[in-house]
Amino acid sequence: MDIKITPFNQVLSCLESETSFLLQGGAGSGKTETLKKLLDHLSRSMPDKKVACITHTNLAANEIKARAGDLHSISTIHSFLNGIIKSYKLDIHKIIHEIFQLDEFVAGEAMEDEKEYKKLEHDRYKKKYEKYADKAYFILGYKEDKVLGKRDYDNKSSTANEALNEKIRHLNGEIKDAINRVPSHKITYNETAFDSLRELSFGHDGLIKVAVSLFRKYPKLRKILSDKYDYIFVDEYQDTSPDVVKVFLDYVAAGTDVTFGFFGDSMQGIYEDGIGDVDAYVLSGALHKINKEDNFRCSEQVIKFINKLRDDGLEQKVALKKMDGGESESLESRQGRVKLFCAVHTDKPHSSSSSEQKEAYQNKLYRLIEKTQASVDYKTLMLTNKAIASKAGFGRLYEIFNSRFGQSTNENLEKILSACHFLDLYNLYEAFASNEHWKVIEQVKKSGFLIDSVNDKEILLRSLSSIFDLTVPIHDLTRRAFELKLIKRSEAYDRFIKRKDLFLEQLEGSHRYREFKEAFIGGLNTHSRLSKSGFEIDEYEFRDLERDCKREIFYTNYFGFDLTLKDVICYYDYLGEKTNYITMHKTKGSGIQNVLVVVDEFFWRDYNFKNIFSSKDILSENRKIIYVACSRAIENLICVKLVDEVELSTVSDFFEDVEVLEFD
Repeated sequence: MDIKITPFNQVLSCLESETSFLLQGGAGSGKTETLKKLLDHLSRSMPDKKVACITHTNLAANEIKARAGDLHSISTIHSFLNGIIKSYKLDIHKIIHEIFQLDEFVAGEAMEDEKEYKKLEHDRYKKKYEKYADKAYFILGYKEDKVLGKRDYDNKSSTANEALNEKIRHLNGEIKDAINRVPSHKITYNETAFDSLRELSFGHDGLIKVAVSLFRKYPKLRKILSDKYDYIFVDEYQDTSPDVVKVFLDYVAAGTDVTFGFFGDSMQGIYEDGIGDVDAYVLSGALHKINKEDNFRCSEQVIKFINKLRDDGLEQKVALKKMDGGESESLESRQGRVKLFCAVHTDKPHSSSSSEQKEAYQNKLYRLIEKTQASVDYKTLMLTNKAIASKAGFGRLYEIFNSRFGQSTNENLEKILSACHFLDLYNLYEAFASNEHWKVIEQVKKSGFLIDSVNDKEILLRSLSSIFDLTVPIHDLTRRAFELKLIKRSEAYDRFIKRKDLFLEQLEGSHRYREFKEAFIGGLNTHSRLSKSGFEIDEYEFRDLERDCKREIFYTNYFGFDLTLKDVICYYDYLGEKTNYITMHKTKGSGIQNVLVVVDEFFWRDYNFKNIFSSKDILSENRKIIYVACSRAIENLICVKLVDEVELSTVSDFFEDVEVLEFD
C-alpha cells in the first residue's frame, strides 16, 4: 500500500540531505504553521543547528517567535541583512554611492513604428532628465533649463542624450566626492523608507541594494553567513526581492553549505518588487519543490473555484482543522457557495474612450454592484476608484491625484503621501489614539525626540495633543510635527518641496505658459479648440503645456487648505481594511467570512480581466490578483462583472451558479 509522505516529512528529508527546497502552498494551506512546526522540531531534535528565519513584517516575526522561542534568529529581511553587514562599514563606504547615483540614459531599440518610437524615447528622456534635474538642484544647487520639448528632441536626440549623460557623469562624480569626505563610521541604517546623502544613511530599499552589492563583491561575507547559519528559511518568498533571492541561491547556496528553505505561493506574488516565482531554480535543480495541497480556510465550493484560477498545477483540497476540544471539524461545516452576478455590456470602453462612454459603463457597473449588495452583507473587494474613494471618506484626496495622474493615480498617491510623511503621521495618530504609548515613544525617538524624564513625557503628550486636529490642513500639521521632533524630515520630502517650488518659479517666468493657461482654463482645453481660436500651437507643445497646467493645479490643491488630517486617516483606514470596501491592489490579508469581488479594472492600465473566467490563456498577473481576492473567502464568494456576449458563453467554465441581471 502506498503511504504518502507528508510535506513536513519531505522538508525534513531535504534538510537531512542538505537540499534547498521550495514549499509551495495555496491560500490557507498552513505554510507558516508548517514553518513554525519545523522550527519547533529543530529546537528539540537538532538544537546544535543554527537557524535563521526571515519574514516580511515585524508582526509575522513576532508571531513565529511566540511559537518557536528565542533559540533561532527570527527577524524581518531588513533586520537580518543589517545584522550581517553592519560591522563592515569600510566595505559599505566603497559601494554606498551606488544607491545615490543615477544610471546614464540608454537609447531604446528602434521600432517599426517610427512615430511611436520617437514618442516613447522622448517620454523616457524626459523622465530621466527630470530625475537628474531634481537631484542636481537638491545636491548641487543647480537650476537646470526646462527639458527639451518633443520637436526639439526629435531633431537632435543623439546630441541631447549625450549632453544629459555628461551632466549625469558630473553629478555622479560630485556624489562620490561628497561620500569620500565622510568617514565610514558615520554610515548608518536609518530604519526608514528613505536614503539620506546628507547623513550618509540608507533606508529599507537602500539596505537591500547595499547588502546585495556586498554579497556579490565579497566572498568573505558569504563565508561569514555560512559560518553563522546551517539553515535559512524565507517566509512569503514570492514577495522577496529578486536580487536577494539571486544572492542567496546563486552566490551563497552555490558556494557554501547553507541549506535554504522557501515558503510561499507564486499565485500570491502580486507585489511588483517581489520575485513572484522561483520556477527557474526548480527547473535547474537548485530547489526541490514540495507541494502542500491543504486548504484549512475556505469552503469546499470556494476551493473548487480558486483551483481553476491557479496556473501551476497545484490543486488544493479541504483540510479539516482540529477544534479546541481536540476533535476535527466536519466536512458539512465547510460548505458554502460561489456565484457570479453579471450583466451584458458590449463595446467596453478603454482608457482613451470618451468620458461619456466611461460614465455610462461605470454607472451600469455601480448599479450591478448595488443590486448585488442589496441581497447580501459581504465585504466588497475591488480596485480603488473614484466612487469608492468618496464612500470611504477620501474622495477629495483621490480627486486631487486623479486629475493630475489619471491611470497612474494609485501608485502616485501611495508614493507621494509616503514621501510627505503622511503615513508616519497616521501611524503616530493610530498609536496615540489607541494608547499604545510604547509605539509612540519608539517612533518619536527615531525622530530625535529625547525622553529622559517624566517631564519629557508630559511635553510629548502636549505635543501630540496639539497636532491631531482632524480639521487642520494636513501640511500644516506635518510641518508642526517636524518642529516638535515627532517626525523626522527626510531628504525625499525636501526634494519634493524643492521640486515643487522650482517648477512654480519656472512657470511664473513663462509668458507663453500664462497665455496658454488663461485660454485652457477658459474652456479651450483641447488642441482642436485652441488651434481653431487662432492660438498657434502644435499638438506636442499643447500636451506639454497641458501637463504643466495640471501639475500646477495639483500643487495648488494638494498644498491647499481643503486637504486635512481626516482625509489622510480615511485613506489609510481604507488601506488597512477598516471599512466595508477593501482594495485588491497590493493587498493579501487574512480570511473573510463572506466576500464580494468586483472583477473590473476601473481603467487601471496594469490589469486586464477580459476572459478571466475562461479557459483561455490569460496573463498570470491578472489571474493572480483575482486569485488572492477570491481565496480570502472563508464561506461564501460572490463575483460581480460586466461581460460581453462571448464572455457570457464561457463563464460556466468557472461558475456553476450564474445570474444575469438586466437593466433598462
